[in-house]
Amino acid sequence: MLNIVEDGGIERFDDLHVDKIDDDWKPRQKWIEAGAQSYRIALGLRDEHELPFVVSLGFSLEACEPSPGLDFRTREELQPRLNHTPPSLYLFERGKEPWVEMDRAIKDGAVAPDALVQKIDWDLLDCSELFGNCFYLEFTPSDAGGYRRSLFVGG
Repeated sequence: MLNIVEDGGIERFDDLHVDKIDDDWKPRQKWIEAGAQSYRIALGLRDEHELPFVVSLGFSLEACEPSPGLDFRTREELQPRLNHTPPSLYLFERGKEPWVEMDRAIKDGAVAPDALVQKIDWDLLDCSELFGNCFYLEFTPSDAGGYRRSLFVGG
């Protein structure tokens, strides 16, 4: 975390995949719990070092056509929707989190009109050990074919 702050990693959106933290977290079936544990640890480190950033945990989700929107309500439904990338930890400047930036871009008409930012309740996903705000994001990036789906928690 301190390296990311010092070397400009926040501006580059540098991340840390949970499978790089602990080899036991490599199996896909452990990603949600590994994400929750690493998020709690990262929040503690942020607070210990008095860093003025938002710690966020991001899950990349499989995309399919047409977009299903928010198509999960439980941890069991979320698990098979994770894509091939393990969850990642990020640091963001307050007010520049992906869900804030995307919501602003939607309101300004800077992204496709079908982009979506939806706040969800972690309790619905049986992930109450995660705290902070949780957002489902769906959008079509200008530099890639197809759309992307992500789930972020930030605190």
